[in-house]
Amino acid sequence: WYQRRVHGIDELCGGLPDEFRLYMNYVSMLNFEDKPDYAYLRKIFRDLYADRGFGVVDYMFDWTVRRHLAEQRSKLMSAPF
Repeated sequence: WYQRRVHGIDELCGGLPDEFRLYMNYVSMLNFEDKPDYAYLRKIFRDLYADRGFGVVDYMFDWTVRRHLAEQRSKLMSAPF
């Protein structure tokens, strides 16, 4: 909160896709009692994801890929020759 107030949303989101500034502006306008439009907020980032060419959401994260590779490596190392 302090950083946003001192620097402003444009400075905080500098160098990031415009969708981050759009998100920050949206949530900063909410009152405490307001219910955010979660579908709208998710759509902002889903569209960004698709626009950047990432395609289908496969739920493969860097930590799952690393774990999978470590498991495969472990299996190879423990296999009898």
